[in-house]
Amino acid sequence: MKVFPQVAGIPHDVKTRRQVREELHAKSDCRPSGGQFQLPASSSEPLVAFRCAPVFRPYLEEDGKDAAFIIDTPIMYKYIQGAAPISLPTSLSHSSQDLVTISIGNHLHTTIGVPVNATGFEFSLDIRSLLAQKTAYNVSCSATYKIETSSSKTITQYFSTNTSLLYLPDTSSSVVKTDLRTGFYISFDQCLAKNLSFIDQLEVDGFNTIRPLPPYDNATIFQQVPDKTTELGLYIVYDMQTNYQNLTAVVEEIDVYSSLPNLLHWKIAREPDASSDPVTTARNTYDLIHQMDGYHPVSIVLNCEDYDFAPYVEGTDIVVQNAYPIGINATFSPVWHTECTPNFGHCSCDNCQGFVHDIKARMQTYKNRLYILGFERCMDQPSGFWQWSFLEHHSHWPAMGCYDYDFLEPWRDRYDSPKPSWNSH
Repeated sequence: MKVFPQVAGIPHDVKTRRQVREELHAKSDCRPSGGQFQLPASSSEPLVAFRCAPVFRPYLEEDGKDAAFIIDTPIMYKYIQGAAPISLPTSLSHSSQDLVTISIGNHLHTTIGVPVNATGFEFSLDIRSLLAQKTAYNVSCSATYKIETSSSKTITQYFSTNTSLLYLPDTSSSVVKTDLRTGFYISFDQCLAKNLSFIDQLEVDGFNTIRPLPPYDNATIFQQVPDKTTELGLYIVYDMQTNYQNLTAVVEEIDVYSSLPNLLHWKIAREPDASSDPVTTARNTYDLIHQMDGYHPVSIVLNCEDYDFAPYVEGTDIVVQNAYPIGINATFSPVWHTECTPNFGHCSCDNCQGFVHDIKARMQTYKNRLYILGFERCMDQPSGFWQWSFLEHHSHWPAMGCYDYDFLEPWRDRYDSPKPSWNSH
């Protein structure tokens, strides 16, 4: 068994932090002044949102000579991120041509024809001349669109955008690429530290991922979790929620756990919008993790339906929603004895109706926002939602044990949630 040292500098005040967060919830429930997502303005003239992004992040030396890119050139009438005016042919008889060039540095580039109003146009770039490195390459994408008018006049229009290519050296440790899903979480100290057989039961019930909730006070037992999950074929999401703002502790954790063979991704902040954590903190932690690791993505869990969404998602590869409509009272809080409205109260599911459909609605809202921000190709949103943890008495849910499968079972058939799957190396 590999021995992992106790990571220093990690606070063990999870309950205190939860109490502080819920007290903030009770006063405002994610509704401080400002912070609402700004919807794009409309345009009376056509716009094109020219976007390009690599298919995978990261690419490795062993992946071969080519890196695939996806080009989108949708025509719309909303000023989403990167949208710019475009002159279109006035009739089908007028010819048009759109050439897209992708460049990395001064020497590596390729040009290909891409039609206007295309979605998911994919082509490859030969990257054999690139040196694999920890730092991402800056990629310039440019488009030249020409139309010929009825008077034989040619109108040339130019569009550009930027992205990045992460091309890493090969590694003997695990590597996780995109197309991620989410799985099951459970308290370590209150559940797993007392009975590791919960991991066996999760595997039997079809889960393939586990996220132990910190703190990890019993380091001896926690060292057994990676071995047991590896043996059962389960992935681990390593949770930094109690100390992600402490960059010294983050460095120590990455040094210790980045070599886990079944590490899926780093989960940094849990509900930073609810506790009003500084919006720059998640991005600082995100940049540090990618500087040190890069082989595993970073995730963040947001609680609020609409509070500072845009700045918080700048610090993540995966954004997870935290709507909990199951088994709650969506209009009155049994904890704080207050009503819950769009402007007041905390019922543990911000602006929810108390039905499973709330989860689908929240995920669609987040998906739409990622598209508006231009993150739909470079940021993932899990499609499953079956996450649960140990719940304390006097909370928003009925008293439950560490893994009350009977409580969850009646709800499973009411939501089409596929079994999680990963594209991992």
